[in-house]
Amino acid sequence: LGCVWAAMAMAHAAVLAEVVLEKGLTPLLGEYAQLLASVAAQTGPVVRRMELYDMVPGWGMLLLFLLMQPLQPAKPGWRRAGRRAGFLLALLFFTMGLKRICVLALAAALPAGTLYTRAHERGRRQMMRMFSLLAPCLAFAYLGMIRSGWLFQAARQLHVSLSGREAIFSAYRDFYTLSPLDTGLGVRFIYHYGSTGGGVEALHCELLGMYIELGFFVWPVWLYVISGLRVRLVARAYGSSAARFAFAASVYVLVTFATDNTLYQHPIHVLGCLLSMIC
Repeated sequence: LGCVWAAMAMAHAAVLAEVVLEKGLTPLLGEYAQLLASVAAQTGPVVRRMELYDMVPGWGMLLLFLLMQPLQPAKPGWRRAGRRAGFLLALLFFTMGLKRICVLALAAALPAGTLYTRAHERGRRQMMRMFSLLAPCLAFAYLGMIRSGWLFQAARQLHVSLSGREAIFSAYRDFYTLSPLDTGLGVRFIYHYGSTGGGVEALHCELLGMYIELGFFVWPVWLYVISGLRVRLVARAYGSSAARFAFAASVYVLVTFATDNTLYQHPIHVLGCLLSMIC
């Protein structure tokens, strides 16, 4: 875990140093303040270079862990100081490459973890059953919103930019139907189709992309494996404390799947697995 964290920190720090040396600190701080004030709606060209694409969701996963695992007072002072420094560094790099979907994912995952903590053993089992059932249902409803165009109408009414996703989703509209007749086009179809000039290589929506590839029947099984089943296996192997974080991490990951390409990104998933084992 320390090696993963250090590698991420060094990579992001190297980019930060490069940006400061090339563009200067003042433009970077000005655009950073604008980025935070607009909640990532306005991203300047300088601060955009700090958005290391696969790093930001990974920093969000680390922040989720640190927020859910307060350091015990009995820990040595140097360890508490290191924990605080790590939190501030993770927060800095997370916000410098700010993604709205990651903020929303954190806002959903933290209450989920809190509810799991406060529930009794029987309540936790019921939560897992509900989670295993609701995750595919809510995800399928989200696909329905995309298919019907309601999502784009709502975004326009709320003045929320989808950064061109409407055109991307519409380009793949003929490749799927929300019915049992859809048997999927095969794993990595979208990447191969896009890389041969047919379209984009990533849909910026893993839920839709995996539905196109897996189809009506296999897609909910995939969702169950990466959500409910994963939490149950973690609970069996590492205990309830680990399961609590695994549950919150699953919520975090599933929310990012709504508008981002995080399925094949290493930091978010490697950290999610490692942090579950040390809770």
